[in-house]
Amino acid sequence: MELRDDRINPLLRPNDQISVFAKPDYRPNAAIILTGQVARPGTYALDGGKIGLREIIARAGGLTPEAMPKAGSS
Repeated sequence: MELRDDRINPLLRPNDQISVFAKPDYRPNAAIILTGQVARPGTYALDGGKIGLREIIARAGGLTPEAMPKAGSS
């Protein structure tokens, strides 16, 4: 098992020091969780720019026949 191999996963001892550096160009992805009457509910990344609800619903395969899209509008 790799985790037990000291060459890959060395055991830390008292007074050991670990340095973790930030990756300068790293940005965590923003995501939305889409549930309800869509073909593929789940988590979708908001990868760049302005993304609207219609685009996210399209990524999720569109609305199911049971969906009531006008029920939430005013």
